[in-house]
Amino acid sequence: KVGRALLKVGAAARWRVPMTGTPVGGDPRALWMQLAFMDDRILALKFKDFVRRYFMIDDPDRLTVTGVIPHRLPELVAKMYTSAHRATKAGVSDLPPKLYRTVRLQMHPAQAKLYKKLTRDYEVETPEGHLSVTATIALCTRQQQICAGLLPLTTQAEGEEGARHVIDIPSAKTAWTVEYCRELQDTSDAKVIVWTSFKAEIRRLAWELGEVGVPCALIEGDTPDKERAATLTTFSDRASALRVLLCNIST
Repeated sequence: KVGRALLKVGAAARWRVPMTGTPVGGDPRALWMQLAFMDDRILALKFKDFVRRYFMIDDPDRLTVTGVIPHRLPELVAKMYTSAHRATKAGVSDLPPKLYRTVRLQMHPAQAKLYKKLTRDYEVETPEGHLSVTATIALCTRQQQICAGLLPLTTQAEGEEGARHVIDIPSAKTAWTVEYCRELQDTSDAKVIVWTSFKAEIRRLAWELGEVGVPCALIEGDTPDKERAATLTTFSDRASALRVLLCNIST
């Protein structure tokens, strides 16, 4: 409904300039909507035709997208840049330099054991050695959860639907993050933003940071706007004791 209303507003406007940091994201609807809002002649395709032309589809009925069709990507990019402008760091003079550091950690033995078992279980289910797209995505998600120190389980009583819950397992990544934040608090006045993929992971981090005396705050996808704004204001205040901000990627 919002999208249809937006297109009607755009059609009545003389100038239309959408702005975003993530034009594609995880849903092609976002890209199609932005381009259609600017000018429906850019793509000259209805949404379903747009998805079928440029994206790999796992479920044709629901248009479940699993990726971009590689040989059609140049065509899509070319159409985008007929009307898009990309602002890069090179064009902005007052940004601080980015520092990248890759930290490689050895899994906790409990994590490694579960990770290997999960992979073997999927291989047993597909003796021919070919996983469907859906199964591959499910496997990758479960592997990421184990790396985050989470083990999702489904319990089912007789005659009832399965109930999902998560148990914590030892996590090398969580332990390293907590220790890094604790050391930083003791040795500098720096502030840290930690991004996580799973709600259970962010809440576990908050609990463990609290256990070692590191003040932190959470912002999740369902955090109310008023609470979100207040948290960001406090975190931005250099005099505030709040040193660590935990965010879910869906934020």
